[in-house]
Amino acid sequence: MLGPSARFAIRKPPKPLRDLQSSLRADLALASGIVRLLICLMADVFTPEKRSEVMSRIRGRDTKPELTVRSMLHRLGYRFTVNGPLNRTLPGKPDLVLPKYRTVIFVHGCFWHGHENCPAFRIPRSRTGWWDAKISGNRARDARNEKALLKMGWHVLTIWECALKTASAREWLQKHLPSLLGGS
Repeated sequence: MLGPSARFAIRKPPKPLRDLQSSLRADLALASGIVRLLICLMADVFTPEKRSEVMSRIRGRDTKPELTVRSMLHRLGYRFTVNGPLNRTLPGKPDLVLPKYRTVIFVHGCFWHGHENCPAFRIPRSRTGWWDAKISGNRARDARNEKALLKMGWHVLTIWECALKTASAREWLQKHLPSLLGGS
């Protein structure tokens, strides 16, 4: 019969297996160190070609906020064009044109158009210089387009993405949309 200590004896694996285990541990440590180093060195998880493909799939038309505004306007009885000739020829190619009211509507995403003091807008931490220039350029272009439209006699309404996020924000917008459009 075995004594109490014999039941809990720790047995070492044979020497070749121990050598293999320590070799695997060393290889694993080296590999994980290399992976961590590569992750630190890489600014992006995608190759430049894949990143370009991913970014090209970001839609500029028929976005959820734009569809929400279109639905709201339609429900209120307004008629507008989305792909009409005016939409394509006016400065900035407005998302919606209401010819009867001589009004254009831009539905801006808070990130891409740099909505100040909005929680949805923050400059990314990587390549901040590039992003700062990109967003600043978008803001400058938006201001130029708005100025040109005003000079042409159009009423310009910009609806930000964050104004459509919550139900209460959408209700407020729907209630005030007629006065914002210059209607009743």
